[in-house]
Amino acid sequence: MFIFWGTKRVQKRLGYVADFCPLCRSPRAFRLSRIGMAGHVYGVSVGGGKLAGFERFCLTCKTVLGAEHEAYSNIAKDYPLERVPESNQISHLIRATNPELAERYARRLELEQDLRRGNAVIDTATRKHLIKEPFLILAPAVERAFESTHIDLPLLLTIAAAIAVPIGAFWLFDLFLVGDAKELMPMFLAAIGLASFVAVLVQGHLAKNRFLRRHFYPKLAQALVPLRPQPAELAMVLSELRQLGFALGKRTNPAALEPLLRPA
Repeated sequence: MFIFWGTKRVQKRLGYVADFCPLCRSPRAFRLSRIGMAGHVYGVSVGGGKLAGFERFCLTCKTVLGAEHEAYSNIAKDYPLERVPESNQISHLIRATNPELAERYARRLELEQDLRRGNAVIDTATRKHLIKEPFLILAPAVERAFESTHIDLPLLLTIAAAIAVPIGAFWLFDLFLVGDAKELMPMFLAAIGLASFVAVLVQGHLAKNRFLRRHFYPKLAQALVPLRPQPAELAMVLSELRQLGFALGKRTNPAALEPLLRPA
């Protein structure tokens, strides 16, 4: 008898903390999780497993970032906090879980404030790092997302057409073709089947681009708008990402992203 066993990634939610989000460009509330690698039998894990690290999930931009568990003095069990006005939620969470946040991110918070005011003075190396930062944060998530097929409406309709058109063509050819013309039916059906297959492949490729625009472009735009990157700066960052082999660098269309970077 074959027994399916091995190790699997196990996530355990620990609670909520405050930290700086480089995509939101300000302190935010995060859901903190412990990540372990645990043994499993038929997919059922045994215990929390060996500690592999910690993750924090931004409740605002829905992005997963790495976390340092020891950076937090406490972990809130629930969020939003009870009996705390909505406008004071994040400040209370900072005091409760990460009171040294302002000190730890002092330079970054000052820079973000200057960016919002429009009077930030940034050297070339720092500016390049800030523009590249959101791409590097999101690149692993894009890689994971692209490991599976994303079926959206255009792809679904194309698959349906790829099935229906050859069947309909066969019925029509069989009904109307007569004599010697009927001998050409296999060739016609093969051509239609090949065209349908190619259409599905093309739409499958385009579906990933649409997924990228729908789920990742808004996050990139949110992080990049304060920097107002020039087309040449975006091109340089995307070129470096392509050299690193990231799909985000290969598939990001600057022409589609740039309109989102214009201040409202």
